[in-house]
Amino acid sequence: MITENEPMSEINSIPYVVNAKYKVTVNKNINKIINKLKVRRDCLIYRNPTFDADNEDEFCRYVHNDVGFEVSQNEINLNIELDKEDICKCEALYFFNFFNKCLKERYNKSEFCSIMSLDNMNNWIFRFHIYRGTDNMWIDKNINNYREPLLYEIF
Repeated sequence: MITENEPMSEINSIPYVVNAKYKVTVNKNINKIINKLKVRRDCLIYRNPTFDADNEDEFCRYVHNDVGFEVSQNEINLNIELDKEDICKCEALYFFNFFNKCLKERYNKSEFCSIMSLDNMNNWIFRFHIYRGTDNMWIDKNINNYREPLLYEIF
C-alpha cells in the first residue's frame, strides 16, 4: 500500500493515461537499473560509491549505516534518468509502481521500502532500500513532517 503525505495528496492526480512511448522509455530504464544492481556490504545498490565503502571509518563518515548507504547510491532523478523535463504525478507513479514490481520479481526474498518525492525544482526523486523494520527506515515514520511532497511503499 502506498502512503503519501499531505503535500503529495494535494498534487493533482487527474486520471491520466500514460502514453505508450513513455511506458517504453520507463520500462527500458527500469530494466537497465535492475540489471545494474549489485550486492555490497549486504546492501543492494545501483551506483558505485565515490568513497571506499569497505573502509569502516569512511563508510560511517559518509553514510552512517546500511540504509543511508543504499539510499545514497539508489537515488534516481526521474527527470534526468528519463530525459524529460515535465513529469506529471501519474507518470511518476507509473515509474514507482513498475520499478517496485520489477524489483520484487528479481529479489522476491527481500522486503523493500521505495520513496518518491518532488523537490522544489519539480524534479521527481526516487530512492529505495532494503526494508529492515520501521526503526531502520530512511524516512521518518510521520511523513507529514516533510514539507516536500512524498510517498512511500513497503513491499
